Amino acid sequence: MADEPTAAKPTKKAKAATQEIVEQQIVPSPPPPAPETFTLVVSAVFDIQGKLGEQSKTVETLNTRYMEQREDIRILEKLIETKVLELTTAMTLMNRTLYAGWILLVTIGGIAAWTIYRVWEVILPLIQSKLGIPVR
Repeated sequence: MADEPTAAKPTKKAKAATQEIVEQQIVPSPPPPAPETFTLVVSAVFDIQGKLGEQSKTVETLNTRYMEQREDIRILEKLIETKVLELTTAMTLMNRTLYAGWILLVTIGGIAAWTIYRVWEVILPLIQSKLGIPVR
């Protein structure tokens, strides 16, 4: 016990300052609210509740409309997918038709050229003999 330092005794100024701080911290409780203040608070609370109810109804309405629009968007996406598939199929068929058309055109053109060449081989000597030109 002898090794322990002894605490300094507070002076009169320190005691007075401490007492003043304690008195400042002890604040008397506020007076009870007047009846008209209570009425104002209650009416404000009811107004806030009413507005919150309106806002929650608005949010529910917006949520419902969002869900309806979301469903409409899904339906439109499916419709677009089917139309794209139909368009792709139509383009493929059109490409095949064009390819077949070119093959047919080249084949008919070749046959026509061969036919004209053979007919010309027969008609040319006939025309030359009628005109009196020597036939080769």
